[in-house]
Amino acid sequence: KLVELDKSLTRTGSWLGAHRVETEVNQHYLALALVVIEFAADDLGESEERVLAAVEGMVRQIRGRHKHADILFAYPLRLEYLADTTRGQLPEPIRWHERVAEHYGIPSVNLGAHAAAAIAAGDVTFAEISSDGLHPTDRGHALYAEALKALLRLCRDAGTPAGLTASTLPPPLTPRPLVQARLVSYERAVLEDGWLSWQESPVPRFFHVVSGDRPGPTISLRFKGASVGLFHALGPDAGDVEVSLDGGPWEPRRLFDAHAPSGYRPHGARLAEGLDPAAEPP
Repeated sequence: KLVELDKSLTRTGSWLGAHRVETEVNQHYLALALVVIEFAADDLGESEERVLAAVEGMVRQIRGRHKHADILFAYPLRLEYLADTTRGQLPEPIRWHERVAEHYGIPSVNLGAHAAAAIAAGDVTFAEISSDGLHPTDRGHALYAEALKALLRLCRDAGTPAGLTASTLPPPLTPRPLVQARLVSYERAVLEDGWLSWQESPVPRFFHVVSGDRPGPTISLRFKGASVGLFHALGPDAGDVEVSLDGGPWEPRRLFDAHAPSGYRPHGARLAEGLDPAAEPP
């Protein structure tokens, strides 16, 4: 019997996903049987280096902790991918995910290719499978289910294996996969007077949040690593932040986006990257 654990977050890409794996996927009382990774649709606009490091980091974290777990990559269709997919070409983010899949022997299902073929055949319109250009409608989910059937038939025809097979990790594909990426609570930081801590969270992903009702107060965190970011509740009243690294100048980081007025959602933002991971904090 399978128990489904839904850890999906809307409008978040693989970079944040790599930071969530340890606490939201690996640290669980049930042994993992199958992990479905689906970030290619939200990796549009990211760099190849960043996507490869994040996707490989997720794979190595999962297989390093759960050696018998299977992994599946899934690629849904978004409006910006329709033209390439119809021509039989893979959009860039999917090509990058496929490089990781090939390196680690991970199966993948191109859900978008099946949907694009149905659109080209005149069986359905894009508007019928997605009302916002990204998230599927019930009709879209039904098309994606059809695409998965091909994989399930292959699994059925392969028969039942004699026993569990432990996966092994080949040498990394990328110079610096996000294997040590982690989420750290704001309680580990120093909050200047003016913050309202232990506030009720507007999103179920967080038990509680720290918030502010005026500009100015700072949060200071000592860390060691190649990058640092912010995992927060983005919504209609969310503000932007300024960041100072190691006593350097304050630089603005915009958090509010076009989707923020529609309601609260968990959101990830990079604050600094390309740092020396061996450097000790001052």
